[in-house]
Amino acid sequence: MIGFLRSDWRKLRHRWMPRILVLILLAIVALVFLGISSRARFRSDLVMPDGLVVALSLGAAFAAFIWPILAGSWSGSEYGWGTIRMALTKEPNRIAFSLSGLIVVLMTVGAGLILVLVVGAIASSLVGAATHAIVSTPPAGANAAGVVIKMFFGAWYASAFYVVLAYAAGAIFRSPAAGIGIGIGFAVAQSAVSGIFGALGDPWKSIALHFPAAYTTALNSRLANELVVKGPLARVSSDDASIQVSIIALAIYLALLIGAMVAVVQQRDVTS
Repeated sequence: MIGFLRSDWRKLRHRWMPRILVLILLAIVALVFLGISSRARFRSDLVMPDGLVVALSLGAAFAAFIWPILAGSWSGSEYGWGTIRMALTKEPNRIAFSLSGLIVVLMTVGAGLILVLVVGAIASSLVGAATHAIVSTPPAGANAAGVVIKMFFGAWYASAFYVVLAYAAGAIFRSPAAGIGIGIGFAVAQSAVSGIFGALGDPWKSIALHFPAAYTTALNSRLANELVVKGPLARVSSDDASIQVSIIALAIYLALLIGAMVAVVQQRDVTS
């Protein structure tokens, strides 16, 4: 496993795609900050430390459209290299080979969210300077550092679902197009189907509430609502699952996806 991790880390350092995708995410966060700050009633929610929570909320909200590109291409494109056949024909190393790439991609997501925090801190400082407010008052009883850490791991955990989905699809179908398409397409399809099922009422509405997107959205919106008193990113529906339920449900989905990928990779005979 250590050797595979070193190999994937070397790939990460020499590939431009992760850097480009992170830059796109940072640009989106900065632009949304600019847009929200144009409304006077929302500016107080962008001042430190609330602005950091908003930045992480944005990082999680766009995860379904950013990280599947990296995860799907990372796992799927490996099958175009002749060396993967030598690696995967050694059965004891097949699982380690697949999991090492997934670990590195998840680490990249964490690094990207740290940079999102940096951009959020800069944007929050600019908004604070413009509104003559250095810091905002955190919610009662909340520690600023604890608030940001809690939201960071919530954003990373929600993003991890789309990473694992696209990575598993790319590995199972041995195609970067399949990984990217299933990762992003699944997010779009969930949004469309959830809207239709919600309009149809029960039992269809109840089914939609158990879609992965419902749990990722509920996790981040409830965390934001718990940590940021008001604002456009802290809206919670009465139908949203609790933080604990969202964590457990996403863990089940993640386990199913990783289990399917491991089972296919372990049993598949790579001959072409």
